[in-house]
Amino acid sequence: MKVAFALMLGVAVAAGSVMACPVQSPAGLSVTPVGDNVSANGQTMALIQVQGKDSAEAVLAQAEKVWKADGYDVRRTQAAGWSILSARSAQCLTTLQLVERQGAFGYLARSRKSPVQVASAPSMGVPLPPDAQVASSVASVDDGRKGVAVALSSPRSMDAMNRYFMEELGRNGWSALHSHKVRNSKSGVESVFVTGQRQREQVEIVMWRERATQVVMTVSEAL
Repeated sequence: MKVAFALMLGVAVAAGSVMACPVQSPAGLSVTPVGDNVSANGQTMALIQVQGKDSAEAVLAQAEKVWKADGYDVRRTQAAGWSILSARSAQCLTTLQLVERQGAFGYLARSRKSPVQVASAPSMGVPLPPDAQVASSVASVDDGRKGVAVALSSPRSMDAMNRYFMEELGRNGWSALHSHKVRNSKSGVESVFVTGQRQREQVEIVMWRERATQVVMTVSEAL
């Protein structure tokens, strides 16, 4: 679900046109298949790992130029340390997210034609606050193990959200609950991390304040 967490943040940034997905990976990137049964925002996606010698910025700039020339609706954003480029049409979505790791490293995701509805149970047994706005949900199945990642925001304070999740997780059978606050020494931004487990399930929640309280939660089944 670490891959799904980052992918989810990229999926939420695009809007549509009328063409199919780009069929070629950006030039200069080697590819390694990761999975073809990842569901993001109701679309089933194929996911590959990519790596190249050029910088992430150079690869993204070239891909952005090509995808715009081909007529896609192209957007760029930054999220959780990733530089993200997305190209969307009425038929599908392609997301390229990269970081610097001795060159460009990251993931390329392409949607399939057949949608899979995942919004009916996005949280795998973790209740979401009623005032939350869900920005994105990504579900996956890896060797029969289910996982889901949800990005949401709430007008509640970060401390109030922390109390909410700790209480609701305990009420719903989660144990080994732990919450701690971390301050970034450079930016001064505070984040709250919450973890817990329930039989084979594991939950990780990270929260930070950016206008509203932003939350990313991953729930996965262990081996």
